[in-house]
Amino acid sequence: MEAHRRPRFDLVRVTAVRYVHGHVLWLSFSDGTSGTVDLSDRLVGPVLSALRDPREFARVRLGAETIEWPNGADWAPETLHEQVAAANGTAVQGNHDMSSTAPTHRGRDARAAAPGCACSP
Repeated sequence: MEAHRRPRFDLVRVTAVRYVHGHVLWLSFSDGTSGTVDLSDRLVGPVLSALRDPREFARVRLGAETIEWPNGADWAPETLHEQVAAANGTAVQGNHDMSSTAPTHRGRDARAAAPGCACSP
């Protein structure tokens, strides 16, 4: 008989961030994945409007698990991981819901979030 396997829920974290130019960041993740991501077409909604200015976008910093900005905006690390992996031509492994490509807006009112975001108000 085959042993029962539990699903793996490996939570990926952003471990390093570097501003490249415009709205492009270089990211490194806890599983060793690294690469660039262009977020320019994802800066929609009231929380992210300030980040359309490249000077504000460049103020990105590393938080506990992901990237964040002084205005409180942050991004779901699994979504960033999927985008970097896709740009690298590698498959994302694990049991993450990768359907959203928007920021999390943690601690924000969901009504103020970008359309389709993976908010956790």
